[in-house]
Amino acid sequence: MVLPFRFGVNLTAPTSRTDWIQTCRRAEDLGYDVIGVPDHLGMPAPFPALAIAAEATERPRLNTFVLNTPFYNPVLLARDVAGLDQLTGGRFELGLGSGYVEAEFEAAGIQFPSPGQRVKHLEDTVLTLRRLFRDPEYKPQPAQTDGPPLLIAGWGERGLRVAAEHGHIVAFTGAGTSDSGKLTLADAETTQKKTDYVRGLLGNRAASVEFNLLIQGIAAPEERDAALAYLTEYLPFGFGGEPEDLPTILLGTPDRMADMLRERRERFGFNYITVLGHNIDKFAPLIERLKGERHTWFEAPVSRHYVRGGRTRPGGANVEHRMGRAHHRRGGVHRDSAIGRGGTATADAQPSTTGSVRAGIRPGRSGVAGPQDGRAGAH
Repeated sequence: MVLPFRFGVNLTAPTSRTDWIQTCRRAEDLGYDVIGVPDHLGMPAPFPALAIAAEATERPRLNTFVLNTPFYNPVLLARDVAGLDQLTGGRFELGLGSGYVEAEFEAAGIQFPSPGQRVKHLEDTVLTLRRLFRDPEYKPQPAQTDGPPLLIAGWGERGLRVAAEHGHIVAFTGAGTSDSGKLTLADAETTQKKTDYVRGLLGNRAASVEFNLLIQGIAAPEERDAALAYLTEYLPFGFGGEPEDLPTILLGTPDRMADMLRERRERFGFNYITVLGHNIDKFAPLIERLKGERHTWFEAPVSRHYVRGGRTRPGGANVEHRMGRAHHRRGGVHRDSAIGRGGTATADAQPSTTGSVRAGIRPGRSGVAGPQDGRAGAH
């Protein structure tokens, strides 16, 4: 059994409020189901960026893709998570990761923990959030019962075990990472082992937990040679296959790439596909081709409240509310809305790469587009 497709875009580096709003609205117009923001120094702060994205759009869900969890005190993080879920009307999806770029910890003045310590902090954070959000006396109350759905990213066995035990969505990095942030893309065989491992851990939950994959590069047929030349540095040691054997890469015509996603969903279970912001337009034709196979979120966690006609009512079984704010319409923003007072915002400018290693297929003369930054490109 495979789950219907769902599509997200991970947006970075707004140049202004106006640009940010425009880019978020473009993502919605192109059919993306989720707007994500990564969590790296030198890039936008996720929570305020997502709050503005919620005001600017009606339908997409919003996620952190993903938080560098060791940076956060779990109790303080719970307040921000619950507050954002409340203010977005239950559209928030919380993405968590264990962090991996040593330079960012050094820049923040935080000791760089071992991989095991980082994963332990991730799990402790999940347990703390779950405990707090299940407490009926907790304030602020998240809009979604028991808090937002959890997307947990991982690639190593420890991280994937936490994701399988606690996540509503398991986000597979699709690449090994070094402490410097450099990516080594995984081939199909390695990816199969990872997804089989998680599926075995999920047991009876396997039919309902989504598998997410971040697409690291997209290239049209005429860009194939340029893509191959660029990818050489990021291939697994001894790799002798074709680039089509790398699940995080899409090559070919839109029809061929759509077929590749169907094949990868069937083989690995990847139904929730995320692309990097600079590929927002390049990936859009695939959404159109696969829209009949998309996830409508009818199974989304039931919200404590829903908004209709300017009033808050208990229950929250309203699908329109889950997909967007029923009272907010682009052509008629409420007078008390910050956007309605002349504010604006979106962006697809490239993120800062200070202290990081670039990884993926860069936009250039060839027109090839892929992950421009090891940090944004591996959660």
